[in-house]
Amino acid sequence: MTLSIRATLRRTHRVLPFLFLSLLAACGGGGGSDSGATQAQSAERVAITGAGVKGPLAFARVEVFALDPTQDGLYDATAPLATATTNAYAQITGLAVPTDTPPPYILVVDGGSAVDRNTGQAPVIRKLYTVITRTALNSASPVYATPYTSLAYQMLAQKIKADGRLPRQLDDQLSAFNRDIVKALGFGMPDTIDVFSTPPVINDRTTDSAEQQQVVDYRAAIETLSSLLHEMLRASAAAPSADELLRRLAQDLNDDGVIDNRANGSVIGGIDTQMLSRDPSQVQIANSAYRVADIVTLIDDERAQVGDDSGVYFHKNRMQVAVRPAALDAGDDIPQPDVAEPTPAPAPQPVTPPVTDPVPPAAPPETEPAPEPEPEPSAPPVNDPVPSVPPVAAPPNPPVSQPAPSQDPADDATPPALVAVLKFDDVKQVNGFVKPGWQRLVTYLQTRNIKAGFGVIGESLANATPAYLAWIKTLQGSGLIEFWFHGWDHQTYSKNGVRYNEFVRPYAEMAKRLADSQRLAKQKLGFAFTTFGPPGGAGKGSFNADTLRLMVDDPDIRTMLYPQSMNALGREAEASADGKFKILDRVGAVNIEGSVGDPDFVRFRDGFKANPQRRYFVLQGHPANWDNARFAEFERIIDYLVARDAVFLTPTEAAAILR
Repeated sequence: MTLSIRATLRRTHRVLPFLFLSLLAACGGGGGSDSGATQAQSAERVAITGAGVKGPLAFARVEVFALDPTQDGLYDATAPLATATTNAYAQITGLAVPTDTPPPYILVVDGGSAVDRNTGQAPVIRKLYTVITRTALNSASPVYATPYTSLAYQMLAQKIKADGRLPRQLDDQLSAFNRDIVKALGFGMPDTIDVFSTPPVINDRTTDSAEQQQVVDYRAAIETLSSLLHEMLRASAAAPSADELLRRLAQDLNDDGVIDNRANGSVIGGIDTQMLSRDPSQVQIANSAYRVADIVTLIDDERAQVGDDSGVYFHKNRMQVAVRPAALDAGDDIPQPDVAEPTPAPAPQPVTPPVTDPVPPAAPPETEPAPEPEPEPSAPPVNDPVPSVPPVAAPPNPPVSQPAPSQDPADDATPPALVAVLKFDDVKQVNGFVKPGWQRLVTYLQTRNIKAGFGVIGESLANATPAYLAWIKTLQGSGLIEFWFHGWDHQTYSKNGVRYNEFVRPYAEMAKRLADSQRLAKQKLGFAFTTFGPPGGAGKGSFNADTLRLMVDDPDIRTMLYPQSMNALGREAEASADGKFKILDRVGAVNIEGSVGDPDFVRFRDGFKANPQRRYFVLQGHPANWDNARFAEFERIIDYLVARDAVFLTPTEAAAILR
């Protein structure tokens, strides 16, 4: 994994919280495509943002520590200066270091619960490290955490332990480690590469072919080293992990600058020098369908998967893959009789990694069912058949202040004057992940600290990829997003020439769809859905009396997002539940979208003004369908609500204080 860091300074603002709204620790901002460092005068915090690019890793934990030479690992693991998580596109967001603790820093990327977007599996190396010096922080150069910076970090930790002090010139010491590493384990990397600053991804700092060739050289070495460590682990039990093998390689290099599996005259163990002597071009990149010889194709394929595809043209047809075995003796000129001379990289091959990228933002909107709300439903006959079940992001707005949560919102004496429940429909995986519109929305909500509810189509969990599941679990765990049940497959069906929506059918058939979805949620997500929003599409009503009875009967469902204004059926269902079940109904004229996928600020504003006494609004949207103009309309609606002190709650939170 690599992590590009852009250092900027920001002033921390004091905000006044609203009652009954949880304050989520700032975690937004998005990495953007700029990997450079810019600074402005501040006395409070240094914000660090960037992107996880190798694997690329989504949902990795990122921490920054003060470098402490008295600690074995050079930092106190119990005292991070800042903590954040990479998002679904492997971008780091929300990392800010207090300026009263000066560099150097140790940055740690923990992939223990992360997902490699190229493979859909856990990363080969769990923890990656880099050292951020004052020079690196103050420069305009990006900073990266890779297996190579991790190797240098381990060498530094071992040297400080041996010497009993921090080197007087830390930058010079790290440069010396860089030379030793590239010489011994560079696998053909030019000695002009600085493992701390050379980008391993194509970004807006690598625009010409010479700069991009360095990206290819560095990335090929990263994949070679990581994959060979993976193979060593599979071949021998001499080392417990790839992380431990990196530490042993550092010990080997610190001893005499030569990789020979020995230090201080004794065998280290676990380092297979024969593997390191192989032709790297034919090494299979761990857990993927690529070889190192395919590195240009891999770099090109992953660009849209991570948040660093800044529109820079990749001169892939000019790239060469020039890898060589590791230099396992002290000589500078190592004969390589079995390795071919550098050749142009092959044209991209149809090699598809297990986890593919979401559909690009420019893709046409997916078709959606007819808009909700619907008229009051009428139930079909009980013998109905059962169908077979089988862009550049907008700049962030200022954060919205949110109050700290109470233990139980229902216990608060005075509810907020206005509650907004943002209801976003139709979460499902497309090519192994969500469509880009969803992640754009998440980044916006995180940046502005706004809570919302996302409706999941239950069937999408059946064959869910690790990346898709991790995206849901991470957001649910953050407290910012509540995922709720939006039907099994969101499919309509026909009876006697009339089309009905999915949850307008006999009780037993609906019960199976709900039970199957709850079972998958508990097994794969670790939680049950507690809110239901019926799927529409046919215009004949999206629920009936049996639907309501089922939701009251289900032990986990406590809230229903009604697709219309409250009626007799809803009141009867609430009354029968003895306080267990709450309906959040809708005002049809007050909504994000005028029609499905089409946000309309003017319509929303006019409807809002016509309902001045309303305590809450459930506002529905379909973000997978929004282009830039539609997203801008949505932002106008949020700004309007914020200006009127609206409190944004998840469906469950809103039901608790309104019950």
